[in-house]
Amino acid sequence: RKGMVRTMSKISIVGVEGSGKTTLMAAFGEKYERPDENGYSLDPKDERTYATISTLTGAMRNGEWPASTEKSRVNALSWTLLHRSGDRVDELCDLTFLDYAGEVYRLAFGQTSTEDERTPHAAQIKALKDHVKSASSLAILVNLSDVINGNRRNPKVQQMVFLTGNLIKMAVQRVGAEHVALVFSQADKYQEKIESLGGLTQVLNKYLPLVATRFPKLRVFAVSAVGQTFVDEQGHEKPSPDYQPTGLEELMGWLSGYAREEGVVEAMRAYNEAGSERNNVVGKSNHDDVQIKWGTGLGIAAVVGGIVFLICGDVFGTGAAVVLGLVLELFGFLLIVVASKQ
Repeated sequence: RKGMVRTMSKISIVGVEGSGKTTLMAAFGEKYERPDENGYSLDPKDERTYATISTLTGAMRNGEWPASTEKSRVNALSWTLLHRSGDRVDELCDLTFLDYAGEVYRLAFGQTSTEDERTPHAAQIKALKDHVKSASSLAILVNLSDVINGNRRNPKVQQMVFLTGNLIKMAVQRVGAEHVALVFSQADKYQEKIESLGGLTQVLNKYLPLVATRFPKLRVFAVSAVGQTFVDEQGHEKPSPDYQPTGLEELMGWLSGYAREEGVVEAMRAYNEAGSERNNVVGKSNHDDVQIKWGTGLGIAAVVGGIVFLICGDVFGTGAAVVLGLVLELFGFLLIVVASKQ
């Protein structure tokens, strides 16, 4: 089974600058540290993943936002998605959050960067592109605040829309639209707006019409890594220490459903390959059995024929019949011995 997991899906969650990758990553890692009501949990694949999530959630539970990802730092944090049912625990897939700096996304997928800008960050750019290309499913984060309140004439908003579109296009071309999802972050602030428009698909149609038109099968989710905030003495909005994330269950449902689908496909492929090997073994065995039976049968027939010729030669005094009988008997015994050794 562990061999199967290594060939199964790798699901990645990505997002451009300001999309909420870091806070969502922290909330996701904390919420699924233990199995939810459906038995799903996330097991950190390395110490760095565990330590990073502990640091981020520690800051948020103390009313502080996590620091923005530095351009020089690469955080590709990975978990194994587990499902527990009774005493049985199944490994479904790898789940990776690509917490690269927003600037690295611009350099990797934008069209306005220069060679001088890209060169110092060539390693991060290559690593990000490799992660995206190797994923079998992608969830792409977009800050709903930028979408609804963003000024279309603002270069930052224009860049966000363009880079997000490029990410979706690359993902759809590689794995198909059914394995790509758009995830709106900070959804708790705009719940009334979402409801007034008639749902997330209508939000996509209204605020990101180019994406909606080009990718009509795109799945859309809404999450809030921090559902409750407060304003400190300096007037800054901070996460409430007892915050409760929302929308993660729906996203996990999609991720786990896809992982299980891939698992069934992989299991069927493994079963079919094993079945093919079994058929080859059985076929060879049957072929060998037929050869043994034919060899033994011919040997016995030759011996019987030899005995008949010997009797006829003795009765009629024909020397040639006696010789032929002896030859047939010898040939028959040889066939029987050879067949018995197969």
